[in-house]
Amino acid sequence: MQPSVLCNNTTFNLGRFFVTPIVFRNTAVQYRKTKKALIFIGPTMIHYRDDAQSYQELLDYVRRELNNCSTLVIGSDGTKAIKKAVSSVFPDSTHLYSTRHVRQNIERQLMKCRTTLDERRGLLELMFDSSESLIQSKTKE
Repeated sequence: MQPSVLCNNTTFNLGRFFVTPIVFRNTAVQYRKTKKALIFIGPTMIHYRDDAQSYQELLDYVRRELNNCSTLVIGSDGTKAIKKAVSSVFPDSTHLYSTRHVRQNIERQLMKCRTTLDERRGLLELMFDSSESLIQSKTKE
């Protein structure tokens, strides 16, 4: 059975509140047609502050519930506060960043560098969309 990625991402804010759900693919349950593991929602935190301490509290709870398991694969949007909390609570974990957010961050940087729309599209296609891109690779090499 393949390990699941535990995803932690502040997806929206409701006025003065932030909502941070934890989701994961339950590898014990699969869709019949696709054989893909179902996505389950885990603990969800409603909080006032969008800071590392808030995320640390949520991740500390998760760590305790997982019987202090320290080696996980964790996915997030890569914000500084979440990165800091993950490295504090799960220092031995693998931390992956969402492709969507990485792409948006690269596109923002390219815009700051005043690249043209065509240049941005071309570079992003090479990095993310073409069959030869690293992200589309089917092998570990």
